[in-house]
Amino acid sequence: MSDMAAAPFDGTVLIARSAGLLVAGLQAACELFRAETDAAAVSVAVLTEQRAALRYVAAAGAGASGIVGTTVPVEASIAGYAALSGQRVSVADVGQDPRFNRAAAEASGYVPRSLLVVPLVSADETAGVISLLDAAAPDAPALVSLLPTLLPTVQAVSLLGGFSIDPAARAMEVLAGALASAGAREARFLRDLVAALAAFTEA
Repeated sequence: MSDMAAAPFDGTVLIARSAGLLVAGLQAACELFRAETDAAAVSVAVLTEQRAALRYVAAAGAGASGIVGTTVPVEASIAGYAALSGQRVSVADVGQDPRFNRAAAEASGYVPRSLLVVPLVSADETAGVISLLDAAAPDAPALVSLLPTLLPTVQAVSLLGGFSIDPAARAMEVLAGALASAGAREARFLRDLVAALAAFTEA
């Protein structure tokens, strides 16, 4: 295993040369976005092949261990609505929204009051969503500037049967470009992920 395979970011290990690399990158992104938005939790979910459900692949914060690996039908959640509509959804009180899947939230171990879900869309097609639970600063500059860099990685994770080299290479290209305008904190994360993706595409 190379030195880069164990490169850490805020406690998250970016595992190079393995199928779990891209998920590790999304996990690191969840950690970063949670810190920047002061959220109780942040999660990333990808649409399944038939676009019938969202599969949670990475999360940080409250309920993270309970939500990762969970699959929720798109018609049964606020996140699913955002994925299907391609629209950002912000709910101040989820208890007042009939789309809220309380059972899934309770099963994860954390029930939020507020929820922001942002779809990750390319060419009018949604690959997945990122959800911020009880975020004090949902419009933090870092979130706005780095969200586009997640899309190629989410697309790669959502591919059936494994990870694709081409989306990984595209993710590396986009992330490398983002370095030019990133602040110091964001740049550290981006440099680690770019290097790890480079190792993956060369494996």
